[in-house]
Amino acid sequence: MSVNGAHKLASSKTEIKMVTYSDWEPWYAWHPVTTISGRKIWLNTVYRRYRMIFEIADDRGYDYGDEFDILKTIQTTQ
Repeated sequence: MSVNGAHKLASSKTEIKMVTYSDWEPWYAWHPVTTISGRKIWLNTVYRRYRMIFEIADDRGYDYGDEFDILKTIQTTQ
């Protein structure tokens, strides 16, 4: 891939048109998950929300977090 191709790919990632999230819901992490703060949690109750990013190949998936991660996301949106 050329440098110009990499630049186009990077610039297209910054042009996100819409990101939507569901509400945080409690979920039992029966397999290892990585929280949005980077911690690994397994065999414990965490919170998760569904994430949908449009305009970039329709990226969809789950975000995981504990109580502190939820508080951080609430503070950043206000």
